[in-house]
Amino acid sequence: MLFRKKKEKEEIREETVCSPGTQEYEIKCLRYGRHPEKKKADLFIRAFMMINVAFKHDLHSFSPDAGKKDLEKNLKQLGVIGFERNDLLRAEWKDMATTYLNSCLKSRQYGSAFSGLIHPGDEKVAHMIIDDIDTVFRKAPARFKYEEECSELLGIFRERYFEMVDDGQAIWDAYMEKITKNE
Repeated sequence: MLFRKKKEKEEIREETVCSPGTQEYEIKCLRYGRHPEKKKADLFIRAFMMINVAFKHDLHSFSPDAGKKDLEKNLKQLGVIGFERNDLLRAEWKDMATTYLNSCLKSRQYGSAFSGLIHPGDEKVAHMIIDDIDTVFRKAPARFKYEEECSELLGIFRERYFEMVDDGQAIWDAYMEKITKNE
């Protein structure tokens, strides 16, 4: 079994009340919108998914300028471009990576076919997750020369993947070797 069955202790971050005008508040607003205390929608996950869908389905094949603008908009939403990097932002990125990976690893719907009736094996799911991360933080940014800006966030996702998936590093390395040979 590739995915850990035992319950891992979730990193418990002390919730603090942040006040408007502080760096923490700005980062929370970037992630959760104008009312970050409600945490209604995770805009980081939304931006991740928007990049993934747009570039996997090549939605901007007829208009590269629109593709670049769309990517830039979503990278800004993630705080990758146009935002000062600091420990608070990195902590939110790490939390986003954990949230995304948990949702993929625990969901029986992720990668399933026929409305969840057919579920792929664990190795297939592990590869699908890597492909999503690779698309969002390497392939899409490479198309418009944003690899350097995305490298830190890619590193955070890769690190969390290694921690959360049994033999994560070996699976990641083998998959990336296969992918880079085909490019």
